[in-house]
Amino acid sequence: MISASLVVPDVIMGLSLLLLFIAAEQVLGLPSLRGATAITFAHVTFSLAFVALIVRSRLTRMDLTRLPQLGTRFG
Repeated sequence: MISASLVVPDVIMGLSLLLLFIAAEQVLGLPSLRGATAITFAHVTFSLAFVALIVRSRLTRMDLTRLPQLGTRFG
């Protein structure tokens, strides 16, 4: 039963992306996004949340006083 609570957010995210693609198809007149394009967009959208979380946590711990030194060192 513990694994069900881990899977539910992923299922909800997938369903919400499917509804978003269907709404975009109807409202904006976009072509049908239910094939490989939809899978690609869904994976990118889902992964961006984790990337943003990791980058944000790294940036909050970064020492901003060393930024000019790092800029000259790494170009």
